[in-house]
Amino acid sequence: MRELACILVIVAVAGAAMDGTAQGIDALERDVTRLVEGVSESIVSVAAISGPHAARSVGCGIVFDEEGLILTTTSVVGHARQVEIGTRDGTKIEGMVVGSDAMSDLAVIRAEGLKLKPAKLGDADALLPGSLIFVIGNAFGSLPSVSMGVVSTPAGRSGDELGDSMLRLSVAINPGDIGGPVVNTKGEVIGIVVGRLTFQSRYQSVRIQERGSFKIAGTPQVSSMTVAMPAQRAVAMTGDIIKTGMREPGFLGVQVLDLSEEMKGKLGRQDDGVVVTHVVTASPAESIGIAPGDVITMFGAHAVESVGVLRDAVRAARPGEITEVKFVRGSKTLSDGVRLSRMVPEYVREASLRPQSVGPEEVRARIEDLKVEIEILRTQLKDIEKRQ
Repeated sequence: MRELACILVIVAVAGAAMDGTAQGIDALERDVTRLVEGVSESIVSVAAISGPHAARSVGCGIVFDEEGLILTTTSVVGHARQVEIGTRDGTKIEGMVVGSDAMSDLAVIRAEGLKLKPAKLGDADALLPGSLIFVIGNAFGSLPSVSMGVVSTPAGRSGDELGDSMLRLSVAINPGDIGGPVVNTKGEVIGIVVGRLTFQSRYQSVRIQERGSFKIAGTPQVSSMTVAMPAQRAVAMTGDIIKTGMREPGFLGVQVLDLSEEMKGKLGRQDDGVVVTHVVTASPAESIGIAPGDVITMFGAHAVESVGVLRDAVRAARPGEITEVKFVRGSKTLSDGVRLSRMVPEYVREASLRPQSVGPEEVRARIEDLKVEIEILRTQLKDIEKRQ
């Protein structure tokens, strides 16, 4: 497939030249090089050593404010408190890790005396499948390095384990590119590279030679996709990291599942939402009466179309904030303001261990909840069997 793409590009370029559009190609090349030149003023290399015997971790960072604050990932800085910052002109200065958030994989570095232009941020929500993008990084220690590709899946349009908040990109990245910017055709930083989603797909048949004859052998085909966090969202999450050295996400206290079409039919639902399968004892969700079987449709200003949307909205909120939650129970639509707590608070564990007396009504209600959970599990099992 990759060879075919290369052939198509060569044919397209050759055809364009034959049609007398070589000047247009030259103009495009100049535009791309100017774009890379402009963004390179706002990126740095980041080298960290987590300990006296640890390997040197090398990645990239994005300057995002006038004070020399740099956004990178926790996978780049590791457990280091001090890092070496490098610019494209070869300058090396010492930087201090201000703080990090392992859940979002973001880290902030402060480099005193660093006089670089902050990156111009763009709107990742404007991207479409096929939008042209560039990854500018520090591949194999070479700053800047450039890879060109396209958006595979914009943020908010995927249902995999990464949630709906990440960009999926069909673009090659190399060691040293993590933490680097994803740039649109306007020269705006619309994402920060956080890693690569790798998975093993079906077996691919290849020909191998054995004793002078050929036979077909199955070898696992490994595919990968570059993953990036939208830049505006990432920078918005740095406030707590800068102030306290860490970031505390909000905690609602529910386990939920996406509504499949079959589940919508069983629950009598037409619109989107997520169904609650479990509520943590003494959690914020329990305090406003959310129960298993309820369907959450809104969290603040966010229409809850999937598990990823709810998860990202809750994590983006701060403990102590009051957010309106809308949920459906049977034919009734309910709403209430919930005060989020800290993630996995100790009082939840203590409350979960307390013995509780349960009356007949509670038993009947729990039986109904279990019926809903059983139907959900049956639907999940059918989905798994279909994929196998």
